[in-house]
Amino acid sequence: MDALLYLAVLGLLVLGVVGAVVPVLPGPVLGLAALVAHKILAGPGSVSWTFLAVAAAAVAAAAFVDLLLCGAATRLFGGTRQGMIGAVFGLVAGFLLLGPIGLFVGPVLGAVLFEWIEQRSICRALRAGAGATAGTLAAVLVRTTVAAGLLIGFLAAV
Repeated sequence: MDALLYLAVLGLLVLGVVGAVVPVLPGPVLGLAALVAHKILAGPGSVSWTFLAVAAAAVAAAAFVDLLLCGAATRLFGGTRQGMIGAVFGLVAGFLLLGPIGLFVGPVLGAVLFEWIEQRSICRALRAGAGATAGTLAAVLVRTTVAAGLLIGFLAAV
């Protein structure tokens, strides 16, 4: 039973790392759920409550940063407030309309479209789109780092 539980949790943690890159899966959240389930089922032989608290804070912070990065990077690349709004709107609309691929395509299209409407300059709009792309890639890096940290922490603790 213990070996089966260990393998199941390990599998979910690996799936969490994959989910940090592939937007279909809820990456770090899946990893955190696996750790909580292991703690409940394995008891003292699992990770500590302190580790779970730190892991939960890291997952929450990653989710918050994930939302901010797209708009902030758009702004950093010279986008206006409209471009930031477009990037975030595109993130949500892209996911709803196109599924997982929309999480990558949506912010770029949203930033370019909103900037183009606001500035009437395709060059500035494309720069804002490049910022949205950079923000999306940075968010993937943050999610992957957190999910990998959960996996490494579990392997070190158990």
